[in-house]
Amino acid sequence: MIKKMSKAWIYVLAGGLAVVLLTGNAERSFRMKDAPLLFNDFAALKYQCEAAREFHSASGAIWGYDPHFMAGFPLGFVWNSNIALQRLAVLFPDASVDSVLKAFISIGLLLFAPLWWVSLRNFGLTRSEAAFGMALGGAYFMAGMPMLFFLGGMPTAGAGTCLSLLAASFVFKFAKEGRAASWAGAAAACALALFVHKTSAVALAPAFLAAAAWALLRRRFLRAVLVAAIPAVMLLANIQWVAVMFRFMPDMESVPEARFWMNLDIWRPFKDYFTASVSMNNHEFGGAFGAAHAATLWLLLGTGAAGAVALRRRGARGSAAFLAAFAAFFWLYSYYGAFLPGGQTLNPSRYFPLSQFALAAAGGVGIASWAESRSRRSAGRAAALLAAIVCAALMVIGSARAHFFYDNLLRQPAPPDALQLVEVLKQLPPGARVMLEDSGSMDEESEGQIFGKSQLPALFGVWTGREFIGGPYPYVFLKHRRAGFYDARAFGSRLADSRPDELLNRLKLYNVKWIVCWSGAAKEYFSKFSGYYALIDRAGRFDIFEVSGFEPSYFIRGGGDVSAGYGRIDVRNARAENGELILKYHWMSPHRTVPAIDISRFETPDDPVGFIRITDPPENFSILLP
Repeated sequence: MIKKMSKAWIYVLAGGLAVVLLTGNAERSFRMKDAPLLFNDFAALKYQCEAAREFHSASGAIWGYDPHFMAGFPLGFVWNSNIALQRLAVLFPDASVDSVLKAFISIGLLLFAPLWWVSLRNFGLTRSEAAFGMALGGAYFMAGMPMLFFLGGMPTAGAGTCLSLLAASFVFKFAKEGRAASWAGAAAACALALFVHKTSAVALAPAFLAAAAWALLRRRFLRAVLVAAIPAVMLLANIQWVAVMFRFMPDMESVPEARFWMNLDIWRPFKDYFTASVSMNNHEFGGAFGAAHAATLWLLLGTGAAGAVALRRRGARGSAAFLAAFAAFFWLYSYYGAFLPGGQTLNPSRYFPLSQFALAAAGGVGIASWAESRSRRSAGRAAALLAAIVCAALMVIGSARAHFFYDNLLRQPAPPDALQLVEVLKQLPPGARVMLEDSGSMDEESEGQIFGKSQLPALFGVWTGREFIGGPYPYVFLKHRRAGFYDARAFGSRLADSRPDELLNRLKLYNVKWIVCWSGAAKEYFSKFSGYYALIDRAGRFDIFEVSGFEPSYFIRGGGDVSAGYGRIDVRNARAENGELILKYHWMSPHRTVPAIDISRFETPDDPVGFIRITDPPENFSILLP
């Protein structure tokens, strides 16, 4: 049978199934009309898109000052990496944000196959080799991390990974051939990859360095200069939002308890390859999924090594060296990058798929070399057919996992007690903030993400119009996060370590009149000091306390009436104290005022950001941010 089998049928089996399954999942995701898309980070994405629409309506920008969380903070592009989704939400204002997200997921899944095919061809693979590369890449996409990116609330990370591979392939092709079309393809793909997800800059840095070194070693100095020009074009094409990101980089602050996308276990590679378990973003999976993932890793490693040898034998040393170096670099960086000084900041483990896709590209050459072997023709075709069948099995297993997401996690509604809490919050009197205990996957007390395995508090500002200390996400890596509350931690300290008088002063500083908590530690703390706090209501697992004996005010100094919305703060009937007002809103620059007034930062040791001070204020004025 094997002897009579046409090679073409093996290629169809190898590449065709990848296209069919990926296309099927794309169609399935688009049909999720009744799915609320709240699972994991999707709630945060919806918040960012809704905010972008509000900002754009007010100022024409998609970023600005959000007063609903952390006493006001810049919802720009330091913490947020979803510029593409925000742009799409603004571009299609009549579509629901859910529809925008579902369309992005569907199109991303649909485009992986053709983009991966182009990438493989750019790396110098023949059609038959690319067909097997499609099968290997499809197997890893379905059974590995990329599909989890798309369905776990990080679709821009998934799309950014695919586009980074495409961009790297064009960079390699230009370094090798020097054609203008390849340079244009590289520049366009790099710019688009960065637009979709800013971590593409890290993903592409080794490709730029390798391509420039390749050109220099071959004494192609102009080509090396043109390679160096590609990242410049990439940045310039995105300068509108990159400039905003750099403006607020000084506000960055590490979050030690949030160890996302980093490996701190030196034995993790051994566990991934030999114990049928896998760690993804600090969550360990075993069972059929762990076994399938381990099988995928071994398949890619074995075929990738065979492919590198085959490439060298046929004289394609450039392709062999580039793919091997790309795979080795991101394999090592993903597993051990967090051990480097400052290495945890860039979430090294999220780049692991790049190493596996590089192996898949080389692996396509390896399997094709078996299928086309003349010395052991029957055995080679049998090995190629077996590899294609294994790829098919892994894709089916991965597809079954995806369907679990479609049928369960992505359809999971908001918990009833969270919706009950939203209604209670809407009924509270205006004029003060609510301190809301957020929850994340790194919670010490709970199982993590107690709001229905969702970052649901990110939407509380949209749903209630209230301002919160706590949210939109427990691990926002900005200084502003000190005005936060999650997992029994308030204002940067554990409640158990907080003196009641000091905490009360902080609550007054941020104009907090009500406290919502879910953790036992927080409930115990606020119940213990009944002279300061009174339990006034419950919504399921949430206790609601009121700060006793405190008259709310949004002014540290002076008085008046304040209202705030996306990108603006309005003050009416202002009453200055000694010629100035100090608002309990965080400072942000740039800003405009109507009318023009003297505005400056009020610095205090109690807050790392500072507040807004107005000197000689008029009776009525507005602050527009930006």
